[in-house]
Amino acid sequence: MTISEINDELSTEERLYPEGLARWAGHRDGGVRRPFVLDSGRPTGDQIETPLVTRLHDWVSSLVAGEDVPRVLLLVGGPGNGKTDAVEGCIEFFDTAMKANGKLLETFASKYDVSDGELPPRKAVVDLSSVSNSLPSHLQTTISLVQDATEGDSSKNETPEELLLNELDTLLNPDHTGIYLCCVNRGILARTAEIAHEKGVHSDVSALLTVITKGVTSRPKSPSCWPLEGYSDIALWPMDVESLVDKNINEGKWSVAHQIFEVALDDEKWKKPCALNTRCPFCQNRKLLSQGKALDSLVDILHYYELTSGKRWTFRDLFSLVPYLLVGDHSELEIKGKRLSPCEWAAEQYRLSTEGRSGSVERDRAPYLLMSRLYHHRLFPKWPDFIRGEHREAKKVLLKNRDNDEGLAAAMGLFRFTAKAKELTALSSGDVPVRVRNYVGPELDPALVTGDEILFTRSNVDTTVSDIEDMFSLSIKNGIELVGSQLETLELDVLKQLLKADESLVEDKFPRNRTKQARLLQSTLRQFSSRLTKRSLGTKRGVCKNIDTFRKYLDATRNPDVLNDVRKGLRNLLHDSNNKFRAGLATTFGQPVAHRSKDVVLLIQFPITVSIATSDSSFGRPKDYLPYLLVEKHYVALTFDLFRALNEVNEGLHEASLPSEIYSLLDRVKSLVSGRVVRDKKILLEDPEIRLGSSTDVIEYVNGQFVLSREGA
Repeated sequence: MTISEINDELSTEERLYPEGLARWAGHRDGGVRRPFVLDSGRPTGDQIETPLVTRLHDWVSSLVAGEDVPRVLLLVGGPGNGKTDAVEGCIEFFDTAMKANGKLLETFASKYDVSDGELPPRKAVVDLSSVSNSLPSHLQTTISLVQDATEGDSSKNETPEELLLNELDTLLNPDHTGIYLCCVNRGILARTAEIAHEKGVHSDVSALLTVITKGVTSRPKSPSCWPLEGYSDIALWPMDVESLVDKNINEGKWSVAHQIFEVALDDEKWKKPCALNTRCPFCQNRKLLSQGKALDSLVDILHYYELTSGKRWTFRDLFSLVPYLLVGDHSELEIKGKRLSPCEWAAEQYRLSTEGRSGSVERDRAPYLLMSRLYHHRLFPKWPDFIRGEHREAKKVLLKNRDNDEGLAAAMGLFRFTAKAKELTALSSGDVPVRVRNYVGPELDPALVTGDEILFTRSNVDTTVSDIEDMFSLSIKNGIELVGSQLETLELDVLKQLLKADESLVEDKFPRNRTKQARLLQSTLRQFSSRLTKRSLGTKRGVCKNIDTFRKYLDATRNPDVLNDVRKGLRNLLHDSNNKFRAGLATTFGQPVAHRSKDVVLLIQFPITVSIATSDSSFGRPKDYLPYLLVEKHYVALTFDLFRALNEVNEGLHEASLPSEIYSLLDRVKSLVSGRVVRDKKILLEDPEIRLGSSTDVIEYVNGQFVLSREGA
């Protein structure tokens, strides 16, 4: 069902939030922009301001004014990165700057207005003189828009790659004066470059594609994109380099994610708070994210995910994330097969928690289901299921008399929730919920934070993660007394149930042969309570797993001077204990390491240089804060994982304990450096040695000859 079809079925009341947020999701068309269809792909209503949008606006103004600027624009990126929205916004800017009074926009819209079952055209061409009178000579031309270069042209028997190749060939013609806008992904560019190289008849286009490929690749010393280096009439922009969750990208202003969430949290777009007040998780989500630094902290955590995963949040991802966090999917709002509105669902769950049949599964789970819909628990939804081993046996033995003990019944409520938590969270469909469950949580979960990180301050007294863990380890009552004022009503409802369970699982209430099982369940309840609290407070404060390392890494991306210790760490890992580089001669990268007795290495007498690569802050490129180290002549991207590993080595971690992926990276770097040094004749002047396995025999280069000698002789 499309956005327009949903809109037709929704009343004005249903379009208000929280119900209306369900239409934002990308897998329901909310984040999919269809060319010149007003009710698609812009759930925020207006175009989001980004550095690219500002650049496009300035470019159109300059071009209309007759300035010497590029007339060809390529937007490069994958699906959901905002290419279609950007070029459509560009057409809007042209319409306004030319004073076409909407005619240019209408003309393009008519070309993309196709019947159901028909594909929109690959390329639309509009003569500017047909939409505006008295144009200056430099605008008496056409605008060609290739909305999706991955599509073919039904009127031509050519592949998308061949079509793009021919168009680029035309654009390189000095007589070409038209304006050309194109949305293309890296795959099409790569295949087009291969075709140009194989045919050998488009040498100029092949050279252009080589520069384009370098331009959209993030690394130091990459060529300018705007204009493209060596091609003053062409500009391109890689859409997936600049982060949508990093406020530093947008000149210190709010990030793109901030702008998107601000629209979703706009009080005027929401219904009045429902009767549940703070016990409605959906209304409470809006209230929480509209207060203080909660939204800043959430966006920071989304940024940390980008750093640790190396993956960007796209526009479509963020449009899907908003309803996932604030409301959820329609399928999650069903009770006994009946689909309810978010607030109706919350009201029914609360009724079940207070009036449902005592001992029923529905009543036991209801408080946890309500609590789990708070945005911070949606972002980190995973819980152990406690259905195997000692937990299973302890529950079977100790909770069988729960009908006569309110506390044991409360404990059963927790275990009924955790047993189904994984299944319940899987109800939310789409790529973003899967990413949240499988990647964001395991990598960033605040429940896994330990130590002296401050989670809140009250009466000038700081409360740390350790304080919270210590209090809950003593009793849930002590924990509630410490953090109760900082938690949400729904979380306190759960903790109060667990308090009853905690008091009922005191060892003295059970036979001696059951005290170990009682301690196990009681400890489980206390750990659950502690983790619930850390997730709640940590997310609101932007504190997550590895937070200290994230802060150091962000500092390093902004201030390369702090990378010196990391540089030294990498240098030490590349050399042996005698500060010499060992270039392997018996193996290549990707092969198993030779047995020590068969290993052959070239021992370089001088150390390999490792330096900090200077960043390219060119105005003509997207901002990319990824730091690089230069090992001899090879650039090594300093990813978060590598940065963390090098920091841990500097702090005393033995290199044998490094993750396998870091070892693979080091092996690759050594192979690249080895490949260069073993071919460098200057190495022979530095008295190199060839070591043969574990033998004490050494091959040396003396007076132009290789001499076999014995070490120490």
